[in-house]
Amino acid sequence: MAAEWKRRLAWAEDLLGPTLLSKEGPVNTLEAFKRKKVICLYFAARDSLPCMSFTPLLCDRYEEYPGNDVAVVFISSDGTQEAFNDTYSHMPWLALPYSERGKKIAVFEACYVGNRGIPCLTVLSQSDGTVQAANGYYCVQHSEDFASCLATWSAGPGLLG
Repeated sequence: MAAEWKRRLAWAEDLLGPTLLSKEGPVNTLEAFKRKKVICLYFAARDSLPCMSFTPLLCDRYEEYPGNDVAVVFISSDGTQEAFNDTYSHMPWLALPYSERGKKIAVFEACYVGNRGIPCLTVLSQSDGTVQAANGYYCVQHSEDFASCLATWSAGPGLLG
C-alpha cells in the first residue's frame, strides 16, 4: 500500500524531477505532492509586467486558502539565478530549482493546451497529472477566492479554468 501512492505520483517525478525547492531547502517531489489534490505549475518571470501584477494576487489567494490540499510549483522563465532568487523570494510555495531550468521547456510542452505566454498557471490533477485547467490564471484573476477556483478546476478539464 505504501508504494501505491508513489506509483500513482510517478508522473510528477518524471515531469519535474526527484527534487523541488522549498523555502526550507530541497524536498522530494513525491513527498511534496503526496497529500495534495491539485498541483499548479506557475510559469512566471521577474521582468514580466503581467507576472509582476499577477504574482501578488496569486500569493494572496493561495495564502488565504485554508486548505492544505494544493501544491504550487514556480517554473521560472528568469534568465539568471539572481533573477530567479528575487522572483522566488516573493512566493510561499515550491519551485523547480533554477539549476533544473532545462526541464522548463519539456514541462511547458507537456502541459501545453492552447497557451504560450506568461504568467501561466497550469492546473494538474494529482492522481495522474492530467491538465485540469490550461491557464488557471483566468480563474484566479476573476474569482473571489482560491476555493472557488478549486471547485471549477475539480469539475474537470477545461481550457481556461
